[in-house]
Parts: sequence; C-alpha cells; structure tokens
Amino acid sequence: MHTINDDVREQVAEIILRAWPCYQHYQDPAELVGDEEAIRFVLTQIDALEITGERPPVPTTLPTVENIEEQLVFGNESTLGCLRLARAVTRCVPALTQVVGEGGAAAFANCDEYATRAALSDIHRRHHRLDPSDDDDTPLIEALCSSAPYLTPIEVAVTWQYMVRVTQDEVMGGPLGAFDHLPMRCFTDIEPARTWAAMLSIWECRLMEMAPEEIAADAAQTRLVSEIAGHDGSPRTWRLPVTNTTLRFTSRQAPPAAPPAS
Repeated sequence: MHTINDDVREQVAEIILRAWPCYQHYQDPAELVGDEEAIRFVLTQIDALEITGERPPVPTTLPTVENIEEQLVFGNESTLGCLRLARAVTRCVPALTQVVGEGGAAAFANCDEYATRAALSDIHRRHHRLDPSDDDDTPLIEALCSSAPYLTPIEVAVTWQYMVRVTQDEVMGGPLGAFDHLPMRCFTDIEPARTWAAMLSIWECRLMEMAPEEIAADAAQTRLVSEIAGHDGSPRTWRLPVTNTTLRFTSRQAPPAAPPAS
C-alpha cells in the first residue's frame, strides 16, 4: 500500500491541473487525494449545479453601469461541457493517486492537456475499482478523450489564453468558486478578457445595490477599472473593494518579453 504524503498530493494536483487548468475553479485537487468522502462531495456538488448554455460574446466596449446586468455578467462554469469534464476529472483522482503513489508521475512528463486527459482515462480504466461513483464510463471517456478543435465551450478546449474568475477566499472551508455560483470564463484575446474583468468589478458593486452614480464616484472602483484596462495579461489578482471577493486574471502563457531598449 503506497503512502499518501504532501509530495503525492502536489504531483496529483499538478497533473490534474495540467489536464484541465479550469478545474481549480471547482476544487483544489490536492484536497481530494486520499479522501473518498471529499470526492463524493465534489461529485454531488457538480450534479447539483444547474446546467446553463454558453454565454454570449463579451461586448467590444465596456457597457455603462446601468447596462451591466443586461450583458449577462456570468461565466461558463456551469455549461454541460465544463460539468462533464469536471466530473470526469474528479472521478480519476483515486486512480491517479494510485499511480503517482507507485512512482508513475514521470509518465506525464511533457504531456499536453489532451494527452494528459487521455492518460487519465487509461489510468481510470486500469484502476476502475477505485472509482467512488457507480457511473457508466462512457461520459468519462467522451469528456477526456475528445480533442476536436471545435470543443465548446472554449473553457474545455486548449485554445484559450486567459482565464478570468471570481473567488471568495476568506471564508470557512473556502475558497468559494463554481459551486457557489462565482463566475469563470476564458478568452483567446486579451481585450475581451479585460472588458469582462472590468464588467465583473462593476457588477459586484451592483450586487451590493450601489447606485450607478455611487459607483461612478467611487475612487477605488474607478482606479480598479483603469488598472484592468491597462493590464498586460500576466497573472494578477485584485481584491474587489465592495464585496472583498477576489478577481483572478490567469494567463496560459507568460506574455512575450518586451524588446530591449535601443
């Protein structure tokens, strides 16, 4: 019987997030390693989410405060594609833990996301007895093994460059994320990512019933929107001033280095 220690937890979490970086908005995978009850709880939480359709494109310019709600400032975390992949990845944690505990993490070296997902499917098949669910394997295989370029939403594909999400970190049992209806969305280009991030910052003011004129006069909020508008795409977090939630801007790749000064 292999030992589950912090090193195993870290390796399992790294592989899970390599398979699907967006999984971090549902759960910290390290917390599931060796804990079947926690895995069952996450599966229950995924099943409890109401399935939504993919959200419309982000407007090309920042809407007025009055029109923020009309622009549907929500994420894609509850779309069918995301929930299927979240469920499949969760079910693979015990099998992956077994393999990593036996020293098999090296097999994932240099694997891209699609290859990592396919490897998870194979590991799950070999260690099927460890699956804490009684579900059919067909949805798991379909979610993990499809690499078609038209995968939707973009969050389940590998073409996105920027992930923007809101979390609540300072709560008991936190952080809060997808299961608490906090939004997550991905983008290929930085401009819509910036616009949606700014929309989220204004939207959270509206959630607290701040009047449009209050928001416009709030210096901290104005400064935040300005910072987001000029953001270079690198990983960054902002503490939203009204609700104390955290706006997270994650880049798949580091932005290119600036050319040397002449």
